[in-house]
Amino acid sequence: MNSRFYREAPKWAIISIILVFGIIWLSQMSTSKRTLTLPEILSNESVSLLVTNEITTQVVVADEETSTLLGIDGYIGIGIVTAFVGIDTTKIEYVSSNSIRLPDVEIFSLEIRDDSIKFYRNATLLQRLSTLNEDQATKVRKRLKDDAESFIRQSGMMPTNDQVKSRIQTIIREFGGPQEIDFQS
Repeated sequence: MNSRFYREAPKWAIISIILVFGIIWLSQMSTSKRTLTLPEILSNESVSLLVTNEITTQVVVADEETSTLLGIDGYIGIGIVTAFVGIDTTKIEYVSSNSIRLPDVEIFSLEIRDDSIKFYRNATLLQRLSTLNEDQATKVRKRLKDDAESFIRQSGMMPTNDQVKSRIQTIIREFGGPQEIDFQS
């Protein structure tokens, strides 16, 4: 019985070595990187909205209403607004395999931090007897968002095309895409 084991052992050793090398070779084949195309990378759900900047600003708005019966009712609203800015990658135009045309940068959302909103009223005595109603509060919130959007667009806080291009190139490289990308105007 012992002699049979020693005669068959070399066969099993050779088969085991071939099997180990085969597994290693197959694992190397399956992990080799392939170059993804631009549409494959940029149509991925995780980058469908590429937020390139988060901008936070404090906004102050004021308004005044006059009633012949109750007098002047003025208010000042202060709040911190955060804007998420970037590009919608679903709007990218593919000119060729490594050439794209980017859409314009847009503001995806404007969020007011609820704990930051402060209202101050400047009103006549009769107006002060009434509380700030829901319509006025909604109006202040809308004005805060509108004024924040105007300020962000006019003050140069929106990312430039070069900043967006740089971020897109980084994403494409991380996903294994082409190294050189031609951005069309």
